[in-house]
Amino acid sequence: MLPHGPPGRRYGAPVEVGSGAWCWFADPRAVVVDGVTHVGWIDCAGAVRVAAVAGDLATTATLHAGLGVDDHDNPALLARADGRLQAFYSAHGGPQMLFRIADERGRWGPEQSLATNTPGRRGYTYPNPVQLAGEGGQIHLFWRGGDFNPAFSTSPDGVRWTPAATLIRAPGQRPYVKIATDGRETIATAFTDGHPRETATSLYFARYAGGGWFTAGGRRIAGPPFAPAAADRVWDAAARGRRAWVHDVALGADGHPRILYAVFVSPTDHRYRHARWTGAVWDDHEITPAGGFFPDEPREREYSGGLAFDHAQPSVAYLSRAVDGQWQVERWATPDGGVTWTHRSLTEGSRERNVRPVVARNGGPLWMRGTYAHYTRYRTAIVTA
Repeated sequence: MLPHGPPGRRYGAPVEVGSGAWCWFADPRAVVVDGVTHVGWIDCAGAVRVAAVAGDLATTATLHAGLGVDDHDNPALLARADGRLQAFYSAHGGPQMLFRIADERGRWGPEQSLATNTPGRRGYTYPNPVQLAGEGGQIHLFWRGGDFNPAFSTSPDGVRWTPAATLIRAPGQRPYVKIATDGRETIATAFTDGHPRETATSLYFARYAGGGWFTAGGRRIAGPPFAPAAADRVWDAAARGRRAWVHDVALGADGHPRILYAVFVSPTDHRYRHARWTGAVWDDHEITPAGGFFPDEPREREYSGGLAFDHAQPSVAYLSRAVDGQWQVERWATPDGGVTWTHRSLTEGSRERNVRPVVARNGGPLWMRGTYAHYTRYRTAIVTA
């Protein structure tokens, strides 16, 4: 794997890490620990896979065989403060949230179960773990819970968990959530109030610090649980006439949040946007037209190619958009908080679909490449520049 370099650096041909896929709501999908990039995905046979990539060598482990051929099942990885790696995964709406912890030599321990969820028949989906040094290393795990609403639990060690609780309550809807942290005391979340196929979705923001939840400007939010409208409304679908879907959230060096998201003019005209909290207001701009939905089957017309921050430098984003009839991955950078952007391609001229980029925490970009019909029908590979 080639390391993530400065803006002028040229990337070589993408290198395949493994065969499989991921969604964009279970994160982190890739982390760097001691110079080794660890990448998780669900393979084309439905097995949970994690690879350790060092140089040109990838060592791959199967954490769970037969979980399901569904890209919602990809693992989320936590680079723990004790130097070990922890992976969380579940089937799409599965009956268990499972996890395994690797030892200091990278050998995966036994599979364990979270054993707590919010009430309902929807099971578990989309794990998102973070750890806060300012809370003595407490681990916070977020997921979509039993009633389709975002849920969470905390743990002092990643093994013992508090009873699950609801974070955001949107009756009759299913909010979609992205999570980021500074690793010290703050957790940022950007979320919708539902699925854009089912309702006019707006975009919201809230942050956690010191045991409470707040708007970007510091107003305390009662709860959890709290309603979406109690948080900052970053994109108002009713006022703007277009539905939104969140793709990433990050915290800048100044502690101010940024959000990447898509809005939909039509199924064939998606637009990528960037919103940044200035300290006083949300400054929001379109980045670029993205093309339309990328799956072969049109059931998921809100599946954009995707975009993600480089969390180490969130003035940089990687995105997938339609260029001359094919989805290509590009690196975009802004010098002025999202007002203007420059970009260059990582996959120019590729004849294969390149979608759902992500940036390994403290590392470089990866994405999916190949044929994708539906979240249960894909022939894709995870590749890195």
